[in-house]
Amino acid sequence: MKDIENREDVVKLVDTFYGNILKDEKLAPVFGPSAEHWDEHIVRVYNFWENWLFQTGSYTGGMMWVHLERHATHPLTTELFERWLAYG
Repeated sequence: MKDIENREDVVKLVDTFYGNILKDEKLAPVFGPSAEHWDEHIVRVYNFWENWLFQTGSYTGGMMWVHLERHATHPLTTELFERWLAYG
């Protein structure tokens, strides 16, 4: 395993992670994409992690509201959170 060095590495990691999550029958409903917003969402995820790791300024906005709205319809229980962490 190598260190994450750039945006390309961030994209690869996020895509691999979500690829695994979306194959998981219990996690896919929680983390699964809304087809109409997926492309926009995944770019925001790339931007978030790129900014977090490299302080690029590529992420703007708040991440909590979208997650709170999603949680209202697809709760992330402790069991599901632990399952999600196991993919990390």
